Amino acid sequence: MLHPDIIVRKSKIDGKGIFARKFIPIGMIVWIQTSKDVVYSKEQFKKFGKRRQKFIVKYAEQDKRDNFVLPADISRYTNHSCNPI
Repeated sequence: MLHPDIIVRKSKIDGKGIFARKFIPIGMIVWIQTSKDVVYSKEQFKKFGKRRQKFIVKYAEQDKRDNFVLPADISRYTNHSCNPI
């Protein structure tokens, strides 16, 4: 589930991205995993075709166990910045 002040719009980086509608303070949780998100183990991932693997790598996050977590909502458009401020 994504923070309510976040929206999807065009991005110069990769077509679509998520952006804050207003300032979100440092430390604020902006996404939490829900039961609607799909989790694939590394073993499941290896069995997929190349096209599906590419999609998952692009839109999923890897958790501490190296599982791929594919968000069910717009948070799949999340990117990150090594220097966000």
